[in-house]
Amino acid sequence: MVNSNRMGLKRLTGWRPRGQSVGYLYVLPAILFLLVFTVYPLAQAAVMSVTQVSTTGKIGAWNNLANWLRLFQDGVFLHAVGLSLQFAVMGTVGSIVFGLILAQLLNLRWLPPGLTNLLRGLAVLPWMFATAVAALMWGLLLHRDGLINAWLNLVKLTHVPILFVGNPNTALASLAAVFAWRVIPFIMVMVLAGLKSIPQDLYEAAAVDGANTWQVYWRITLPLVMPLILTLSILTFVWGVGQYDLIRIITGGGPIDTTQVVSFYIYRIGFLTLDWGYGATISIAVFLVNTVCAVIYLYLSRRARPWD
Repeated sequence: MVNSNRMGLKRLTGWRPRGQSVGYLYVLPAILFLLVFTVYPLAQAAVMSVTQVSTTGKIGAWNNLANWLRLFQDGVFLHAVGLSLQFAVMGTVGSIVFGLILAQLLNLRWLPPGLTNLLRGLAVLPWMFATAVAALMWGLLLHRDGLINAWLNLVKLTHVPILFVGNPNTALASLAAVFAWRVIPFIMVMVLAGLKSIPQDLYEAAAVDGANTWQVYWRITLPLVMPLILTLSILTFVWGVGQYDLIRIITGGGPIDTTQVVSFYIYRIGFLTLDWGYGATISIAVFLVNTVCAVIYLYLSRRARPWD
């Protein structure tokens, strides 16, 4: 197949690729896609953040870093960043903990194989929902007259409806729980794959040495899946910081802006007030924060490898 591709290129262009150049041709479409839809918009946003931009998007002269100076004096932005970090941390911790527990339970041989496979398939269902569908569904469930309040009233746990997303004290945590509900299946599948890749010889050797269940988990299982957990944590955290559609559909940034995370604030600045330059500045700032998180992950991932 490779030889035929080389001959075809030679006939069409007169150039015959050699060695690894064929591999570069295969990844060229992906590279072009990244350049057009990732690198170029990012560079354009960086330029807009340091220039004067009209409401129509026309880039003008240098603005002496006015947008960046405004950024650090914007109390609403700083508050939105704090809300985003809270949301991302709550969603990441919840999804990692419950995803790890669910993966560990489904990895045990305590049920017939057919039933175990069925439970695995059902556990993946939340990940298959579109975000808009999940948001609409949970918006109805968390409503003061929704099904959750009806169940709580039925079992006599509460007599007054709980305003899950209507109370400023519980709205952000409720949204983080919905976000974690969507991400848990992904965490579960990845961790389950990691658990399956652990050599059984290690468990057999631990059993011969008389190690109990907790010792096996803390000394073998957890250290070996820790790099994977760190990877999933940074991915989930980045997803949480950039979460928009879930919050837009369920609360719209309310009540009284207690769920106006930074992504929603970017939408308001860029698309509602048409302040493209300042919106681009906030976007670049969020990108830099995510980059710092990635660097921290790379450092922690090396520390989490006991075999290095």
